Amino acid sequence: VRHAAVTAVHVGLEGVKLPPGFGFLVPPDEDARGDVRTPRVLGMLFVSNIFPGRAPSGTASITAMFRGGEVADLVGDALVDRAVAELDKALAGYRATHAGIAAPTTSPRVVSSFVQRWTDVIPRYAPGHTDRMDKLAASCRRMLPGLHRGGSYVGGVSVDDRIKVGRETARIVRERLSHITDVGEPLRGGSDSDSGAAQDSEGRAAATAEEAS
Repeated sequence: VRHAAVTAVHVGLEGVKLPPGFGFLVPPDEDARGDVRTPRVLGMLFVSNIFPGRAPSGTASITAMFRGGEVADLVGDALVDRAVAELDKALAGYRATHAGIAAPTTSPRVVSSFVQRWTDVIPRYAPGHTDRMDKLAASCRRMLPGLHRGGSYVGGVSVDDRIKVGRETARIVRERLSHITDVGEPLRGGSDSDSGAAQDSEGRAAATAEEAS
């Protein structure tokens, strides 16, 4: 499975008012992305809107996510400036579709920044991937029934997908092992003589403790 590279640019800003909401995603439509008004990002999180206490009063925190290859030649301030420019595009688009919002008179001022470049982070399912995974699952059930698959290469790549697959896998494993994990029942493989020997040992230990007292 091939994976995409993503560059995350975290920026703290003064002099900017973020719209309500978690941020935005840009659809992977090449025609739309070719429009100069469209932000050239995968998406942007308005972090200070999502989590309280992430930015001091009067400031805002954002995270811009770029395709790794598109910003591979940008470093330092150039990459941070690019993130702020893409935010400006998004805010201009928001103002154009929401009446009564005045354009800012000053540009946002960067007060902090941090860049993370991630490789092989988002699986890119090729055509036929689902069918191949279904065949793999069928082979595992037939030949390796105790092997349960998980991970971002099955079931989708979003956080919700990962939680859903994890819970479903845990449910299947729990049902499969339920006959050996009930409280109060011996594990499979134990014998009656093993149980009797254990009881005899406990009895001798109790007798010894009583004599000692």
